[in-house]
Amino acid sequence: MPPPSPLPTGERRPRAMVIDGAWRALGPGAEPLSGPGGAPLTRTVKLIVLPLIVRPALRPELAADFLEPPEAARLDALIRESRPRLVATAGWFTLLKKTRRALGVVAGNPQDLYFQRCFELATEHGEPAAGAAAVAREVVGDIADAADGRTVGALRDHLADAGRRARLDAALAAAWDARRQDPAADTAAAVALATEALDACGTPGGPGNTPSYPAMVERGHGSLLGRAVWAGAGDVWARADLPTHLGLTA
Repeated sequence: MPPPSPLPTGERRPRAMVIDGAWRALGPGAEPLSGPGGAPLTRTVKLIVLPLIVRPALRPELAADFLEPPEAARLDALIRESRPRLVATAGWFTLLKKTRRALGVVAGNPQDLYFQRCFELATEHGEPAAGAAAVAREVVGDIADAADGRTVGALRDHLADAGRRARLDAALAAAWDARRQDPAADTAAAVALATEALDACGTPGGPGNTPSYPAMVERGHGSLLGRAVWAGAGDVWARADLPTHLGLTA
């Protein structure tokens, strides 16, 4: 593998590019968490790198999409310093997938289910060693039991029954028909404020410079306006041709 390119100085860099470069510099061992081209998988970034290594909530300077050179260097260093745990995470993920197949578990996406647990195992145990197979069986079993049928496939099967689906449709329709009706005066006030805020969107400073917007937020008129729009968009915006069947209201 060629040596990693040095970080350019004096210019901001996309955070995603910094992550990609630091990841590729890790070398062998992280392949189970990487794509065919060597970049980290999308779920690797979403489930491991950002929440468990970068931790933007604790390091807000690394939360921006574009980083100044010092922040870019700090992010690069964080990922490189985490190489032992990332390699161990990859080892645990390989073992858990093998165990999953052996136990006949098929529900759920393995990356979604196991990535963060594998990082936890890597932090606690390092790379899989003696006794790792038993730990893997326990982890896979615990996760499968925790799901307990609450998967997209199980929901699809549940709704495949025509009678059950009809009962759910009837209950939904009844709940919708019984929804709370807001007083007309309250709805009119919310619509008036929303109209002012929307009209201000095309002006310098946008809706933040008009008192109607903070008034809407303070009075909770956003929810009220939403109920009014869903109940009858034509009544709110004085148009009867809105394609509400597509979920559009403006």
